[in-house]
Amino acid sequence: WELQMYKFDTVKALAPKNISKVVDQMVSAIGKEKNEAVRSSMASSLIYKLNSASMFKEAKIVLDLVPDPIRRAWLGVEIGWKTNDGKYIIGHLDVIEKSPDEDTVRKAKMNRAQCCRYLLKDYDTAIKIWNEYPNPPTTLWYIAECHRMAGRKPQAQGVLDEICGVFPSAAPSAMLRKGDWYAEDGNKKAAIACYRRILSHADWKKSGESSQGHQRLERYGIATGGAVLNEIH
Repeated sequence: WELQMYKFDTVKALAPKNISKVVDQMVSAIGKEKNEAVRSSMASSLIYKLNSASMFKEAKIVLDLVPDPIRRAWLGVEIGWKTNDGKYIIGHLDVIEKSPDEDTVRKAKMNRAQCCRYLLKDYDTAIKIWNEYPNPPTTLWYIAECHRMAGRKPQAQGVLDEICGVFPSAAPSAMLRKGDWYAEDGNKKAAIACYRRILSHADWKKSGESSQGHQRLERYGIATGGAVLNEIH
């Protein structure tokens, strides 16, 4: 099998027109393997190769050769992410989420939330999942972004306020994000106030976000030596 894997790489690099024949040979070898664990390992390794070569149609065919349904579904999820196929991902996550293992289900739910967020634009479902499986402040960042992408800007800012109030280590980043979002929305005064808040806070002014606040204020032509929150040029 190692030789066949090497042959795949060689033919793909030197004679790509012949790669289908090599894949057919490898699929045949997998099908003849009687040991289920070995067959699963062979199929998985070939799928990785096919994904790397952007041969996703072939990868989906090999997927059927993976014996374990959960393992097969995870490999299907990987193919879905490679092809940005949200519905394909969800179909495989439906299988994984039936697992009796709580950690496996949680991982699948996190994948579903990200799929809803990035590919399906189903922000409400993503938010619901992160509320059911919280891992703050990380999930709060995701929720804030989803609210904003859904056009609910006040709710997005409210989640950032929650991060500022509850998670001191993440607070400077949240305040910087608040300012950036206000800036994107054309609310110059509110943006400046957020950046100045970072510079004036006893703890936040020591953070890396402080220098970024300085840079943003400089772009507005705002002096950073004094507490001039309302100075707008």
